[in-house]
This record gives sequence, C-alpha cells and structure tokens, in this order.
Amino acid sequence: MSEPLPTFASNRDRVVYLLAEYKIPLSIMTLAAGVWAIWATPQLPEPPEAVLAGSASAAMLAFPAFFLAKKVVKWLYAPEFVTVGVADPGDGEVYEKYNVPPDVWDDADVIGAQPLSPKEGVDYVVTRFNWMDDLGQLEVRGCDRADLTPAEAFATRKRVDEYYEHHHDLRRQFAGLKATVLGKATEVHDLTIMAMIAEREGAELAPGVGVDELVEDLEEAADEIPDAPASTEETSHVDRLDNQFAELDPGDVPGPDPAIADGGDQ
Repeated sequence: MSEPLPTFASNRDRVVYLLAEYKIPLSIMTLAAGVWAIWATPQLPEPPEAVLAGSASAAMLAFPAFFLAKKVVKWLYAPEFVTVGVADPGDGEVYEKYNVPPDVWDDADVIGAQPLSPKEGVDYVVTRFNWMDDLGQLEVRGCDRADLTPAEAFATRKRVDEYYEHHHDLRRQFAGLKATVLGKATEVHDLTIMAMIAEREGAELAPGVGVDELVEDLEEAADEIPDAPASTEETSHVDRLDNQFAELDPGDVPGPDPAIADGGDQ
C-alpha cells in the first residue's frame, strides 16, 4: 500500500526521520568527507589521487544514485498489490486509490458492508480507508451495494432512476413557479410605482384639478396659438411703406405753411 504521511511532534522527530530515510547517501557523503579530511591534514599520510577523485564522485552522486536505485528496485520488485479505491461523496468529496499488499488486505478489518468489487478500474471500492500505523492494521468500510443480490441491485437501480427523474421534474416545476412569481412581483412593482407617481402629481396640482383635465386644457390651448409670422421671402413692413410712398402723386402732397415759409414773421 502507499506509504502514509509521517507525523512529527517536534523538530527532533523530523531530524530522526530524515536521518533514517537517507542514511545510505548520508553515510557515503560522510566517508567521502573523511577521505578529504585526511588529505587536508598534513600529519596523516596523503591518500592516492584515485581515492580522492572517487570520494568526490561518490559524494556528488550519492543522492541521485540513491533515488535512481529506489526507482529500479520498485520496478524490479513489483508484488501483486490489491488496488483499493476510496469513494466518499460526503461533505468533502473523496476519490483516491491505494495499492495494498495482499497480506495486509486479507487481514483488514471490515466495518459495516463488504467492499464492492467493480468490473473495471480497481479491485475493490470502499467508502472509508484508515491505516493505523502504530498497530499496522488496516480498517475499511465497504459499500451497501456489495451486500445486495442481483435482483435487489436491479430494483435499487430502477428506484434510483425514478428518484432522479422525479427530482428533475420537481426542479423544472420549481423553475416555472419561480419565473411566475418573479413576473408577478415585477407587475406589482410597476403598478406600485405608477400609483406613487399619480399620488405625487395629484399632490403637486391644485385641488380639484386632475392630470387628464390639465392635459386636455393644454391641448385646447395649443389650438388657439396664433400662426407663425410670415416667411422672410414676403415684403417687410418697411418695404411696404416705401411702396406706398412711391405710389403717391406729388400733387396730392400739401405745400408748406405760409407762416413757416415767411420765417415765422407775423
């Protein structure tokens, strides 16, 4: 099975875990550092050049070679694991897959229903997967469908389909009802606004005067408005006076007053 995530109570636990996990490459690097310490100490005999070069190479390749060796070992030694899928559609949807050794799976504690064996994907499906590291024990909870007979499973599937269709019918009816309620709410909102506008207009007008009557009076007053002045292409008032003076006969014009002609002498 996949290795569980370690938990640490302190930094000391973390250091111990790292030292135990990577003890092989750390040991190689420590030996290489010891060789170079001997070379740097004049009192000790100087190691050969090949030993120095080999220790430097080992120190640099310790970690890459370690991880590569782990990959090769896993590829060469591939036991027949039992693939277990965990499917839990609860508050937090969970779908994970674990590779469990056969001996661990055979000794697993099953709580409730038995694990479901699907036709493809994984070997077993459970709804809970709990690996107790301190006890080395696996605890799982299966699926209720695993305990059903073929006839019960068919009836259950049929019932689920009916529930699904009924659920969607209710959702469609609810959507239609919601649209109707929203339409009525919009209509009531518009009528309320119109009533408020009518009340405001009635408050701003004189008592006994309605909006309809005021509009009719304005329409009648518009009919009594005089026509617009004549076009600028017609003869202006000054031009008409000039034409009238031009049509006068010079003999019709009275002469000057004699008193005025004599200079006002009496």
